[in-house]
Amino acid sequence: MLLPLFADVSPSAVLLLPKEYRNGLGISWFPTMTMSIEYKFTIPKSSKRTTTIHSNCTVGVFSSTNFLHGTMGRHSLYTELWTAPCHIGEDVRVNKGWRDDQVCLAVSMQMVLVVPMERNLTKGKEKGKL
Repeated sequence: MLLPLFADVSPSAVLLLPKEYRNGLGISWFPTMTMSIEYKFTIPKSSKRTTTIHSNCTVGVFSSTNFLHGTMGRHSLYTELWTAPCHIGEDVRVNKGWRDDQVCLAVSMQMVLVVPMERNLTKGKEKGKL
């Protein structure tokens, strides 16, 4: 099951901010410090009598974030993973009320740090101690 992967690949909120709000942040990385996943439902199977209303290999990812202690510190990330009505790029006409037929597969909560790459480069140049 790849749901944890989809929950963790949302872009960092800092990268979505306009550059003037990034406080001069250069190349950075955003390690996930904590992550919890609550599985809600499996992708429903279609029967021969009904038409398929869920893709078996495409999900919808919806996320929101809140900054803790300013935009350059920590932020929490809330993600919902939902079924999708068809595969990406599939030429299928979906029903008008297709959203009503979708189900929430999982919910994820994360706490993410903002770490400038300079910190890693500086630490990598120091000599190791035994």
